[in-house]
Amino acid sequence: MTSTAEMERLRARVAELEQQLERASESIEVLEAIRAGEIDALVVEGAGGPETYTLRSADHPYRVLVEQIGEGALIVSETGNILFANACAEELVGRPLAGEALTPLFVAAEHERIQLAVESGTPAIEATLLKSDGASLRTRLSIRRMSFDDFAGYAIVVTDLSHHDQLVVAQAANEAKERFLSVLGHEIRNPLSSLSAALNVIQGDQRGEIGERMRSVMLRQVGQISALVNDLLDVARIDQGKLQIELERIDLALLVAESLEAQRVPARDQGISLRESFPDAPVWVDADPTRVRQAIDNLLSNAFNATGRDGVVSVRLTGDEATAAIAVEDEGCGIESENLERIFEPFAQGESSGGAVSGLGLGLPLTRALIEAHRGRVTASSAGPGEGATFVIELPRKSAATRRTPDRADPGATTRALEILIVDDHRDTIDAMQLLLEQDGHRVESARRAGDVLPMIESRNFDLILCDLALPDEDGRVLARRIR
Repeated sequence: MTSTAEMERLRARVAELEQQLERASESIEVLEAIRAGEIDALVVEGAGGPETYTLRSADHPYRVLVEQIGEGALIVSETGNILFANACAEELVGRPLAGEALTPLFVAAEHERIQLAVESGTPAIEATLLKSDGASLRTRLSIRRMSFDDFAGYAIVVTDLSHHDQLVVAQAANEAKERFLSVLGHEIRNPLSSLSAALNVIQGDQRGEIGERMRSVMLRQVGQISALVNDLLDVARIDQGKLQIELERIDLALLVAESLEAQRVPARDQGISLRESFPDAPVWVDADPTRVRQAIDNLLSNAFNATGRDGVVSVRLTGDEATAAIAVEDEGCGIESENLERIFEPFAQGESSGGAVSGLGLGLPLTRALIEAHRGRVTASSAGPGEGATFVIELPRKSAATRRTPDRADPGATTRALEILIVDDHRDTIDAMQLLLEQDGHRVESARRAGDVLPMIESRNFDLILCDLALPDEDGRVLARRIR
């Protein structure tokens, strides 16, 4: 039999369940009333007292999202009237939009097309928006039909395409710059090549003392212009990701010494003293000697420009087990701390020892790019204006000369006379190169068009063909493949 105490517990449990069922029924009635739109607000007893929640509270997070998306958002009725516009949409137009018709926001010629796109459910179209100040704005309309309960209409996102247009213009300008650098280098290199070759021919012919001095000046100037053109071409190659690095195991101390030896005459002419410090043992690195030498020469040239007459430029080669470091220190005009990184940007120009702007601003960014291609880095430091500057090249160090280095031909070795064909549309280049090669005993023929080459090689065996890449009737690379 059930005891009296157990009966009391059962009655209490039944009463508790009845109360929970009653509260659940009330909650269901409230939810159904909210769904039917019969309740505008709820009052909830909280720890701090009663709290009121309106129906807008429920969709508040979504309203915040729509306001923060950074693009115009519109809710448009089936009749074409704007029911809601977020702040971004109103900012694009320049006035409140709720209650206005959609199509008059755009140029008249596009009204029919926009209306058709909305009614047919076209996902996206481009349209010209009319701003309140009379300006126009190119936009993209992303259209989605909405239908729920007793509402039917459209959600439209308005995207400002002017920023996209700016990116397109910037990209086009960058591509134009790359094309400009490539074309500039090619167009300038042609006359420089012919001039340089012609000067070498003249230099081989004995003249008077004045003629020799003038030829030396001309050759030096041609060398400077050629270096500038090569820098421009290297900048173009770096921008296009086409810079080629040919690594070999080298003693960095020998390379730095060679660079210093070549710079002693320019340093002496500018009244600059060179000081150097090298370790006794070789400093092995895997590097492209031509490219690293180019980087060292750039830093030395930069130091000479910054240092006045009777100044000192110091070069130190140091290193630990992992890194080899070349430090070039000058006593020049120094660098502001905020400019220590800016000077490595292309076309950023620094001051010379006299305070004038110096160079085209290619040397330092090119140096950094060349060294970074070797997995190294270039840094600059300075105590400030008038305190000089120090530039440091760091390269990964190797333990010994275990890497095979390419065989190099002896420049003094004699060679047999070759049958050579020059293919170039630039007459002066052909004449100068032909004279230079014939001075060395070679037999030279020439052609100015790709179409003339194949008949010539069918009737004669050439040991070497020197071909320009930009021929008037065919790309030089295509011609080379045909010859092979």
